[in-house]
Amino acid sequence: MRQKSRCLFGICAGFILAALLLVKRNPQPSYQGISLETWLLRYSDASSYEIDVAGQEKAAEAIRLMGDTALPDLLKWIAYEQTPSRQKLLKLVSRLPSACAQPLARSIDRTEIRTALAQKAFNVLGRQASNAVPGLINLMVRTNNARSSVRAMMALQAIGEPAVNSLRQALSSQDPATRRMADYVLTNMPVQERAGPETWALTGSTNASAR
Repeated sequence: MRQKSRCLFGICAGFILAALLLVKRNPQPSYQGISLETWLLRYSDASSYEIDVAGQEKAAEAIRLMGDTALPDLLKWIAYEQTPSRQKLLKLVSRLPSACAQPLARSIDRTEIRTALAQKAFNVLGRQASNAVPGLINLMVRTNNARSSVRAMMALQAIGEPAVNSLRQALSSQDPATRRMADYVLTNMPVQERAGPETWALTGSTNASAR
C-alpha cells in the first residue's frame, strides 16, 4: 500500500513538473499590484452566486483603468486554441486519481479559463476596447477554430459602434462565411450601436453622450 502511494506521488510530481514547463508565465498588466487575470477572477466571482455589487464594480473599474494595456493579453486569450501536446498531456492526466488530476488539469490548461475571463473583460470595456477591433476582425474571419471565431464575434458585439465600420466592410467580402459572421454580429448589436453617432445626431438621442 505504501509503495503504491509512493508510486502515485511520483507520477503526480512528474506531471506537475511537466505542467510547470509547459505553462509559461508571461507578465500581465496590473493595477495596484494585482494582475489583470486576478482582477477578472474577482469580477467573475463577484457576479456569481450572491452578487457582490461593490466588489464587482471595484474589479470592473480596475479593468477599465488598465484599458489598452490589457488588450494584447485579452486578444491572445480570446484566440487560444489547445495545442496537440496539451491535449495529449491532459488525456494522460485524466487517468490519474481525481485528487491529483483536477489541480493538474487546471494548471496545464489555465488559458482555457482565461478565454472566458477575456470575454467578460470585453463586456466590461465595451467601446474602450476599440483598438482591439482589427485583431478581432482578423480572428473572426481567419481562424480555423470555430470557438475562437465565436469568441471574437461576441467581443466585437460587446465593443459596439467602434466595430461597425469594419463589420460593414466585412459584409462586402467575397467569402460567404465572413459575410454571415459580420451580419450576425451587426444583427445582434443594439440598434443605437449599429446606427452610429450620425444617426444619434439626426434622431436627437440623449443616450449618445451617456455611453
